[in-house]
Amino acid sequence: MSPASLHAARRPGGAGRAAPWGYLVLALALVAVWIYLPLALTGMLSVTSWDLIGTPRLVGIANYQAVLGDPDSLAAFDNTALYALAAFPLLVVLPVPVAVAVWKHAGHLRSTYRLALFFPVIVAPVMGAYLWQWVINPTGGILPGLLAMAGVPSPPLLQSSRLALWTIVGLTTWKMFGLSVVLYQAGLAGVDRALLDAARTDGAGEWQVTKHVLLPALRPTAGMVAFLALISVAQWSFAFINVLTQGGPGQATSNALYRVYELGLLDFDGGQASAVAVLFFVVIGGLALLALTLGRQGATAVRIPS
Repeated sequence: MSPASLHAARRPGGAGRAAPWGYLVLALALVAVWIYLPLALTGMLSVTSWDLIGTPRLVGIANYQAVLGDPDSLAAFDNTALYALAAFPLLVVLPVPVAVAVWKHAGHLRSTYRLALFFPVIVAPVMGAYLWQWVINPTGGILPGLLAMAGVPSPPLLQSSRLALWTIVGLTTWKMFGLSVVLYQAGLAGVDRALLDAARTDGAGEWQVTKHVLLPALRPTAGMVAFLALISVAQWSFAFINVLTQGGPGQATSNALYRVYELGLLDFDGGQASAVAVLFFVVIGGLALLALTLGRQGATAVRIPS
């Protein structure tokens, strides 16, 4: 590089300042093509009548009116809210003591515990769903067989409207729990262990150390975990619903994403499927943005004592 070009690259506002954007062009193009373009097309299709074959026909807000008046779609949204509410304590709160315990007491086995907890995350969702079908299937499943040997009747985990939804919640928690723990472990990485030793030397108990040092350090991470839980729980529960219950019994386990699948690929109603997708995106996106904002505020407020 000549001295003149080197000087231009270093000059504020010169070519050197624009160079980093050149590396982002491909990434931004991929994001635009695979995320924002489909979102825009979904919004456009939501105001049309389309059977996935012919030409879309503009119908205005009729699809939204149909969705909001459809009991099955409303049940799917209600279940989506239940999944999100169940995700908060199970995927945001419960992993905290697990992450703290592993961080404080696991020693040289810490990596082993992390791997064991994270393993369900890397299992393909459909594979995990078929694995659990093998375990809890009432005819020939491992769990019903073991209960029968013990003389205990097998609960109708997938046949009962009351139990089926909570079974899907439990399986989704199994899938996502390790991710929350690992994220909290990452949040604890910035805590100096010497600070904990100093607090213990001054007479602080384990609960005081956890409350005044570790939990404040996890506050920003909790916002991120809540954000990921909200945007992922419906997506990752889809495979369990599709393989194990198909939304049933009735509509007891359906959620918004499964309703999109039903309307779009089973009923060939692309317009209403797109309307459900848009409503889901708006509601979940707003809640996820709120969780992320609270997490950022928590990051600003955290002050680890020195």
